[in-house]
Amino acid sequence: MIANIADIEFGGIDYNDCPDFTDAHIVSASVLENGKWRAANEDELDSLNDDSSFVYQQLMNHIY
Repeated sequence: MIANIADIEFGGIDYNDCPDFTDAHIVSASVLENGKWRAANEDELDSLNDDSSFVYQQLMNHIY
């Protein structure tokens, strides 16, 4: 599923917590399903946020 994610938006970004950003989390994203993009549902967002390495890498891409 991670390969089919785009338009990730974050919440909880606290630049005073740089470089850890421990409170940062994904609040919305788009998911490619059957060739069409749709908004990720709550379960999918929870699943993405469970992978802290993925969240951190995507946040670094977002910031830098």
